[in-house]
Amino acid sequence: MIEQIQCRKCLAIKAVAEFSKGRAVCKVCSNEKNRKYRSENREQIKQKNRKYYAENREQIKQKKRKYYAENREQINEYHRKYKAENREQINERKRKYKAANREQIKEQERKYKAENREEINEYQRKYYAENREQIKQKKRKYYAENREEINQQTLIRSLDPAKLAELKTKLEKL
Repeated sequence: MIEQIQCRKCLAIKAVAEFSKGRAVCKVCSNEKNRKYRSENREQIKQKNRKYYAENREQIKQKKRKYYAENREQINEYHRKYKAENREQINERKRKYKAANREQIKEQERKYKAENREEINEYQRKYYAENREQIKQKKRKYYAENREEINQQTLIRSLDPAKLAELKTKLEKL
């Protein structure tokens, strides 16, 4: 026989499993009370959490590192699954961020390239040496597919701007 208790707040008679151990208020009422408290005292809770984190920073970091080390596979699997299921939302968020922070991102890239010029050049030289044939094949394929467009662009660049303007006017008259 399942024991039943009456909740002191909502006065409903519920199974023992619907109460926290040693409590006279059911979990539903308790959750409601906690939600209300958190919404009314949001700033005090944030302040208290910040203070706690500042005082216990190292222990918190150590605990997180330990948890990650023990559960690395499950965490990585969760992230893979989340990314697969939410690919569109993630990409949309990235597009919005990039659009809103375009100048900041460009500045970070310029700074990184300036500070790491030698490493970048070394990486590119190494990559080209290891993948020379694939790069040449891609270039050949690109030029074969875009030969006409490339020839037109080359022709336009080689023309004198004055002659080009004259040619445009003649074509417009036809």
